[in-house]
Amino acid sequence: MNEWTIYWITRLDEIKDTFSGFTLMLFFLLILFSIILVMAYSSDDKKISKIILGIIICDLFCMFLLAIGNMVIPTTKQMLLIKGVPAIVNSREASKLRTAMNILLDDYIRTHKSNKE
Repeated sequence: MNEWTIYWITRLDEIKDTFSGFTLMLFFLLILFSIILVMAYSSDDKKISKIILGIIICDLFCMFLLAIGNMVIPTTKQMLLIKGVPAIVNSREASKLRTAMNILLDDYIRTHKSNKE
């Protein structure tokens, strides 16, 4: 891993928080424009109603995209697991440690079997 990768891994939480903030802001705008749409629709102004309806549809689409982005982008902890666990599991030192652990466990099991008999 280089410095650039580490930099972006540490920024993932802020990116998720920004997506959540924009989603929340768009939700409040959706409520506001829905109220305006009801008021414009009741005043029989069809042109304004169509414009507000277009804004609401655009708002819903943006909220959907931000929600999908928020689900897809991992947190810093998740990304460190995604990057770190395979590197640890596939390393030679971990392989040597697993072999040593297997030998110790086999010896332990043999000792307990002989003690029971």
